[in-house]
Amino acid sequence: MDGPSKVLADELNFMGILKDKRLYDAVCKINRRDFVLPKYRAMANYDRVLPSWEEDGKVVSTSTQPSLAIEMIKLLKIPEKAKILDIGTGTGYATAIMATAYAHVSIVSIEWLPSLVEIALENFRKYGISNVKIHSGDGYIGCKEQAPFDRIISMVAPSDISPFWFKQLEVGGILVSPIFVNSMYTPVITCEKTSKRELICKKSIDAVFIPMEQHTDNSFSMKISEMRFELSGNRLIYKSFH
Repeated sequence: MDGPSKVLADELNFMGILKDKRLYDAVCKINRRDFVLPKYRAMANYDRVLPSWEEDGKVVSTSTQPSLAIEMIKLLKIPEKAKILDIGTGTGYATAIMATAYAHVSIVSIEWLPSLVEIALENFRKYGISNVKIHSGDGYIGCKEQAPFDRIISMVAPSDISPFWFKQLEVGGILVSPIFVNSMYTPVITCEKTSKRELICKKSIDAVFIPMEQHTDNSFSMKISEMRFELSGNRLIYKSFH
């Protein structure tokens, strides 16, 4: 498929990341230039993180490195007609890729900054994306009104696994999110809800993400590469496999 970002799609394909035709076509179609700050548009087809929004001279939102965003979407193993909770919309690039590649799903997307909600909406309209509902709010608490969800993905890093996400995720559902260990290390973990009380998580990708606003007071402890958590009251508690 031809498109404004075919150069980027071909690079990711060459890297072995973009073998799924749906994702390849979506990357070709969605022009990343529309999702980054004007002074970085010339670099939009590079596989690197780029600033997407500034306030008071400070970068408050970034466009995730495309290869990383694609790998995270792939980790979701999105089924037919899934309902997905998407945290940290930003200007909407990763959300647009997911919504375009999987047109049969419905996505509820939450962005902390109201100013970015309007920008993301404008971008979705430009590309005819109609399967995303977006609103401004605290992504950590999820969206109880639209729950349950088959999949949850976050593009910002909290310092713990939100118990709200756990409760809003269907049994058998998958959660993919970076987790805040420190400012230079926010690895992506993939979790499966195996019962109404249990979540099994494993580290999937080493990465650096923007911390989640108001939810990085502590540091997540990566005890081992695979972890088990149980719901206790309103908290997820680490439990040994033994």
